[in-house]
Amino acid sequence: MAFTNLQYSLETASIHFQGGVRRSVFIFLGFCLILLIPLYFIGQGVAGFWASSDLNPVSISYQNMQNPKTTNIYNYRVDRSQQVPLRDETVLYTTINNQNNTEIGYNPLTYTVQVLDIDGEIIFSERQQDFLLPGEIKYVIANPGREDGYEIRLIEEPQTNPVLFNSFASNFNNILDSIDVRNPTVTEMDEDNLELKAVLKNNSLIEIRELEVLYIIRGNRDRVIGIGQRTINNLESNEERDFLARYPKAKYRRARNLDIRVRVNYLEEENFIIN
Repeated sequence: MAFTNLQYSLETASIHFQGGVRRSVFIFLGFCLILLIPLYFIGQGVAGFWASSDLNPVSISYQNMQNPKTTNIYNYRVDRSQQVPLRDETVLYTTINNQNNTEIGYNPLTYTVQVLDIDGEIIFSERQQDFLLPGEIKYVIANPGREDGYEIRLIEEPQTNPVLFNSFASNFNNILDSIDVRNPTVTEMDEDNLELKAVLKNNSLIEIRELEVLYIIRGNRDRVIGIGQRTINNLESNEERDFLARYPKAKYRRARNLDIRVRVNYLEEENFIIN
């Protein structure tokens, strides 16, 4: 009997011990789980930060794959003003240099042109809207209608809009290769005026709504003694168009030759009609 009671006591103690162990294990596991939950979220945050960090070389490779090229916009440069003395007035011009931006143009390019006299006083002001192509050097011309113009000042307006240009996605950026300028000549019309002539031909299959023509009259040593520009509208495919203009004679120099340059705004697709 005594042995039976001892055996029963041991079995009872064993059952209570096992139950206590189980409870302790469950309590311990629950405590660990409570600790692991915040650690899990902290780990997720750290992992996310590391994945997007510039310190992670894998992240850098992924970002470069997503953005294989970054395009920077550099400030265009406005060059020094030049004076062109004519018989009764002085025309001024300058150039806007966008050569640092090979993939960025401006459409529109809106600015105010001011002409200053030698004392820095504004004698002429005009708002102009044009375009500036990627990598281009553009001429800006101002004629205040008087002789005391000394310097051009350009003030960019908020309407100016930089445009990212993809040459591989454009059908029109090579259109200028199809424009021929033939037989540019300058002759004296009378005592005060010159006559400018040339022939323009559009050899492409595309009609151009607006073709900008810059004409530069040169004297001895290739000096600029006259400058102006004009827009030709709706130059059709395979059309030849006569260019004819009258221009005042230079004050001190004689005209020798005529330099004609054409520009087309290929940033504006509505400027073209495909026949």
